[in-house]
Amino acid sequence: MHHEPPLPLHRSRAVVTGGTKGIGAAVVATLREAGATLITGADYLVDGGTVPVA
Repeated sequence: MHHEPPLPLHRSRAVVTGGTKGIGAAVVATLREAGATLITGADYLVDGGTVPVA
């Protein structure tokens, strides 16, 4: 499901904990689409030890 973000976040920064799966991953994807710069962390890495980077 693709949607337009409510407002552009090109000059915003965010920290998302648990951003590698589930709701956290959805939040990361939405913030990235809106143009935010972000940092995410998790207890473990998925996909064989990689974290998606924009």
